[in-house]
Amino acid sequence: MNRIISACLLTVISCHCFAQSYDLGKLSTFKIPDWWHHPYVLDIKQDFHYYLSKEILYKAGDALLVAGVIANTGIDRSVHKQWQQSIRNNTLNRFFSLPQRIGGVRWWSFPLYLSSMVIGDLGNLYRFGDPVYNWGYRSLRTALLGGIQQVIFTNLLGSGRPINGADSNWRPFAHRTGVSGHAFYGAIPFLTAAHMTNPDSLRYLLFAASTLPALSRVNSDAHYLSQIIVGWAFAYLSSVAIYQTEMQKTESSEPIWRVSAFPAKGGAFLVAKLKF
Repeated sequence: MNRIISACLLTVISCHCFAQSYDLGKLSTFKIPDWWHHPYVLDIKQDFHYYLSKEILYKAGDALLVAGVIANTGIDRSVHKQWQQSIRNNTLNRFFSLPQRIGGVRWWSFPLYLSSMVIGDLGNLYRFGDPVYNWGYRSLRTALLGGIQQVIFTNLLGSGRPINGADSNWRPFAHRTGVSGHAFYGAIPFLTAAHMTNPDSLRYLLFAASTLPALSRVNSDAHYLSQIIVGWAFAYLSSVAIYQTEMQKTESSEPIWRVSAFPAKGGAFLVAKLKF
């Protein structure tokens, strides 16, 4: 707690000194750089705009509230004990081996998503190009958007690993394992694909698959239930923000006027649509 208070005081003092020393007259001559209006930058700014909306922040708060109750009561330890003693077996170990590897890519996921963008861009002449590019681009933005929260809260919550004999109680900065990185990074590729999929059955299957890297960490005794809930929630809410940005782009690209022709008995009729 002393660290937090000291950091806040330092921030306030720094801002005060900066405000007094900075020449406000320079603001009138400040020029926004051209890259600030680049489509990639505009997308990222819109991602943060949606993520910081009341709707998503309330859901993030709900996830933290649920995880906090589980972490700071006996629920986490009960689930951990029950899973390790009654559920875990060699079959589950083999089943979760691949999801755990997927969640373990972490920093390697960024080159993977960038490579997908390059491959998709080169394949624009073929049908696979656009989906591959969009999957890589959306996944990269999801990792950037949610990764900030994952890094902050994994230190801020401070809960430990069960495999190390530590409990799940929240103690700020006591441990660096308060949020499961496997749960966060492992969910992103599946969640992104789910938001890009039309058939409901396949979409729900991908949503379900996004939880497997998280569950693999409970199975391997590396994380408590509360830690994977927060990690998965950050990934899901970040993917929702990216999805909303993409939907907004699609709606804004539609023409203002649209005229459609429909066959009718004895002729045809026209329907005009005005967007405003």
